[in-house]
Amino acid sequence: MPQLDQPHLSYRFDDVVVDRDLFRVFKGDQPRTLEPRAFDLLMYLIRHRDRVVEKQELFDQVWKESFVTDDALAQEIKNIRHAIGDAADTPRYIRTVRKRGYRFIGDVIEEHKPAVSTDSRPSIAVLPFANLSASPENEYFCDGLAEELLNALTRIRDLRVVARTSAFSFKHKQLDVREIARRLNAATVLEGSVQRKGNQLRILTQLISAADGCHLWSERFDREMDDIFAIQDEIAAAIIEKLKITSLPGEKSTVVKRYTDSVDAYHLYLKGRHFWNRRFAPGAPDKAVEHFQQAIALDPQYGLAYSGLADFYNLQGLFQLRAPRETFPHARAAAEKALEIDDTIAEAYASRAFTKMLYEWDWAGSERDFRTALELNPGYGPAHLWYAQYLSAMARFDEAIAEVKRAQDSDPLSLSINANVGLVHYWAREYKHAVEELQRTLELDPNFGLAYVYLAFALIQQGRYDEAITAIRKSMEYTGYMPLAISKLGFAYSLKGERVKAQDVLREAEAHFQELGFPTTVLAEIHGGLGDHDKFFECLNRAYDDRSPLLPWLKIYPEYDPMRSDPRYDELLCRVGLAHAPTSAADDSPATLRRVTDQDC
Repeated sequence: MPQLDQPHLSYRFDDVVVDRDLFRVFKGDQPRTLEPRAFDLLMYLIRHRDRVVEKQELFDQVWKESFVTDDALAQEIKNIRHAIGDAADTPRYIRTVRKRGYRFIGDVIEEHKPAVSTDSRPSIAVLPFANLSASPENEYFCDGLAEELLNALTRIRDLRVVARTSAFSFKHKQLDVREIARRLNAATVLEGSVQRKGNQLRILTQLISAADGCHLWSERFDREMDDIFAIQDEIAAAIIEKLKITSLPGEKSTVVKRYTDSVDAYHLYLKGRHFWNRRFAPGAPDKAVEHFQQAIALDPQYGLAYSGLADFYNLQGLFQLRAPRETFPHARAAAEKALEIDDTIAEAYASRAFTKMLYEWDWAGSERDFRTALELNPGYGPAHLWYAQYLSAMARFDEAIAEVKRAQDSDPLSLSINANVGLVHYWAREYKHAVEELQRTLELDPNFGLAYVYLAFALIQQGRYDEAITAIRKSMEYTGYMPLAISKLGFAYSLKGERVKAQDVLREAEAHFQELGFPTTVLAEIHGGLGDHDKFFECLNRAYDDRSPLLPWLKIYPEYDPMRSDPRYDELLCRVGLAHAPTSAADDSPATLRRVTDQDC
């Protein structure tokens, strides 16, 4: 089935642009935030601008089955007017027709651009399966079943699979499946439901064409829980057949790979993934690792559960929730155990690659593992994202941007991936592009704190210090006392010339460092902004001794530019091994890829 290729359509009226396909609204050159329902409402009014649209029609077509009041509709209209610069008493765009509805009255120009197809492969979005069981406890199983099918399908090279974050963002939302497919740029959608009673399962699945909403395939499975792996095999095989995908020899038979024969261990693993997918919620990471460990206790040969443990320890170390020496060695051991059990687990190679990059500074080994992971599973989004971060650290920015775009293509609504697109552009010193990407991320979710921090990075380099400080303060509303935000706040104050405020931030950060083991790279950046080079290098040398996971990007940090002429900077690069790091994937000779030690420097 070919990928959907519809002309790219935008509506322009005065200085407002409404982009139908990218779900964006611009007023002048400034992006304006609209919640999905408000955006859909605006689009409906524009499309039917030749007449008054009755309130009941808007309820039926925009809200669909959801119950809605007149007050809720009026509030959404108010939000739209605020975004596009309209007013109820002197309307330029939306006129209220009392006791009837609304009419769009602006002069609209439709702008059509040819669609650019970047991927001609068949494509699918796997939506979360609905839980029809009496107990809400079975929600984890429904989500897990859909996620396992999604992960299995990513192993088919000739199939583009929308990643979990984007596909699951439509959970509990009353949208037509064709609209979901259009937003995800998917030609087909798999949806289903699960009803579980004791050991009995009823699973309903249907594969739907986004072009016309027709069912390509549907099936009902009435089985026992012990048959869950066979059911997954049958669903995946049916999808491959219906989409007429040509699979490689042996590929079709191994799409749904059975990593354990224990149904109980499998359930514990699904619970672990359920909490891992909510890892930024308080307590969720600890619950995830607890379930992974319980799964391993039931089946010590469960390789995927070890891979889950590796991811847990890697992120604990990266976000410096615990000391690097207390996390990364455990991540490496868990990844090694997973590969000892099964050396075809792509997730384990990606986890080991991340450890080699963040903690061991084994640049050649890290790249080999990333490439192996992507060869085994080309659709594994985290591997594309982490590899893009690695390529950035190596200053291979063209490759890094291409790689992070691959992650974004598979997971277009992921806040983390979209923010990282901006971060990679920032590292590449493309500050204008970075700002644009991060503003787009904040359009998806104005409460995503990390995007505000990355936005501040780029704004500082553009000399827009007040805007950067505002963005940092905004990030703190949502993330609290995050080290990255603190370092940028002190740095921004120092470059703005407000040394007293920068020193106040520094003293506060030093107090936290003494109490909580605050990362010394935070202190280094503020010292650098204040022009204290000795303190800057003192902090970075301490970070080196602590094996800080923020040192891999030492070669490219724009904020460290004023210190690069100091011989101590080259010495530190050499000690971390970045002076002779790989300059391309082809650099695989031992002389090029060897690790650089203190003796070499």
